Amino acid sequence: MNSTTHHNQLQTVSALAATLADRMLMERLTRGTLPLANASRLWTASLLLEEHQHPIPRIVVDVLDEVRHCEPEDETHAPVAEAALDVTVPARRPVSTPPKGRLVRMLRPFRRSATA
Repeated sequence: MNSTTHHNQLQTVSALAATLADRMLMERLTRGTLPLANASRLWTASLLLEEHQHPIPRIVVDVLDEVRHCEPEDETHAPVAEAALDVTVPARRPVSTPPKGRLVRMLRPFRRSATA
């Protein structure tokens, strides 16, 4: 792969990361929450750009810094599904867990198949 193609691909990654960061900020302004579902994609893009010594757009750095500061402090470091991550910017709230009865009802079909 020649240098021009490589540079063009990095430019595309940079532009897409900036667009994603802009969308995350727009959603925070409209809904009042910073959507963290795409934060890992933004982080991956910034790591790729850094690895290839390509400048990371300032908006991406700002959003990643905001994501780092928005995470709830009282939450344990257990893995959580990305879709469940939506943190309110002004006030921190813990991720709610479903009631135990609801979880048991949800897992009941799997219990029958395991005993058969």
